[in-house]
Order: sequence, then structure tokens, then C-alpha cells
Amino acid sequence: MSRLRKLTFPFCINSSQHDLSEDFFIPCLKNATKYDRGVGYFSSGWFRINAIGIKDFAKNNGTARWITSPILSKTDWETLKKGDLAFRDSWLKMLISKNIDTLEKELEQDTMNTIAWLIADGIIEFRLALPRNDLEGEFHDKFGIFSDTDDNQISFMGSVNESIQGTKNYESFAIFRSWEKGQEEYLFENIERFEKLWNNEDSNLRTYPIDEANKEKIIKLRKNDR
Repeated sequence: MSRLRKLTFPFCINSSQHDLSEDFFIPCLKNATKYDRGVGYFSSGWFRINAIGIKDFAKNNGTARWITSPILSKTDWETLKKGDLAFRDSWLKMLISKNIDTLEKELEQDTMNTIAWLIADGIIEFRLALPRNDLEGEFHDKFGIFSDTDDNQISFMGSVNESIQGTKNYESFAIFRSWEKGQEEYLFENIERFEKLWNNEDSNLRTYPIDEANKEKIIKLRKNDR
């Protein structure tokens, strides 16, 4: 399973010259055991077009941590900004619950089933990011880190979201490898930044785990057919 080092990529990939899934995400997922991702948006369509890679990632006993923005309206954002910390917590839980209800209605059943199983099996964990203090608006970053069992790591940073629309836009991202001299500094900066966000050590951003009630709500959407 320690195969990330065998993969070859250009320094920069763009959607005009490359298929982002076939040429990057699927090979990385197939050969990784860890995937950390900070991304402004994701959609269920990303799971569909990367299904082959996700299947092998799960077989590798892979675990993924995703930081993303909640799907909120302008009114929701304004309400959150006005409230204190306790109010924001309870309001966000309510909004997450509403998002899950919408997700169930809009997603194809097989995709919802897949996401529910991935969460139930502990393969993927989501946290929702909200700017605070000196920042307003949304968490809009886009970077990620793949790791394998030999601590080989590939990081990327650029414009692409985890969404179907991201495959239709002109998108690009730079790629950094832990074993390439001169690239490791950029990669380690991404690793350090992700851990800081995940552990709520950035004073201007707070990440919220999906609370147990809403997590159970997602898990209940599973079908018996894995």
C-alpha cells in the first residue's frame, strides 16, 4: 500500500490538459491510507466520479478528515455572526440537521448510502468551518494532503473544490511531494495548517464536528446493501 512515491505528476495540473479525477485524485486515493482535505465546497457528485479510488482507499483501511463550509444562506450567516458562542453552536446544529434533510431528498440513493457508510465505518470525518473574530464570510480554502503507510506524502493547493462543477471549470493546483528536495517545505506548511484548523488553534476560524445526533441521522440513511 506504500505506493504514493511511485506516482508521477507534473508540478501543476489543470483541467484543460488533464482529467482531475483520472489523472490525480483516483491514483492518489488508490495508493493512500490517509487523506486530509480543506475545501470550501463539496458535492455528492465528487463521490460518484471518484468511486473507484474511494473503494480502494477504504480497502486500504484509509481514513479521511475533511474541513468544509456548511451550506448556509446569507440570512443564516448573518444570524450566526450576531450570536454568542453558545447560540452559534445550537443554531449551527439546527442548520446541519436541515442540510441533512435536504441532502437526503436531493441525492441519489446510492450516493447517500455510500456517504452514510463511509461516516458510519469511520472512514471519513467531517468538520464544518466558520470564520470568526477578524474574519467574515466563508471558509474558502482549497488544499489537501495524501499519505501512505511509509509516510510518503503528496500535497496539493489550488482552485478546485470537491464538486462536479469543479470538473467543468478551468481549475488548477500545484503538487508537492515529501521526497522531492525543495518541495517539502510547502507540503509541511499545508500539514501544519490543516492540523491547526482541525484542532481549533486558529483564532479566526472555528471548526465544528458533526454532533452525535446529526451523525446518527446520517448513519440511519444507510441501506443494508453496502
